[in-house]
Amino acid sequence: LVTRRRCTDDRRVVWCALSDAGAELLHRLDPIAEGLPVDQMALLSEDEQRTLVSLLDRVRAGLARP
Repeated sequence: LVTRRRCTDDRRVVWCALSDAGAELLHRLDPIAEGLPVDQMALLSEDEQRTLVSLLDRVRAGLARP
């Protein structure tokens, strides 16, 4: 699904690229992945969704700190 190639100038560098098979798999999975958040959030009430978003915002803000 992914190809790897070492850089000839710096052996520490590895170039990775999506193969044709990997791109096709992602293309087939896109519709499923796009619907997941909507389907999962529908399980929560509007108040629960707001609470979840607020909590995730706090976690994200904490991760951004040095």
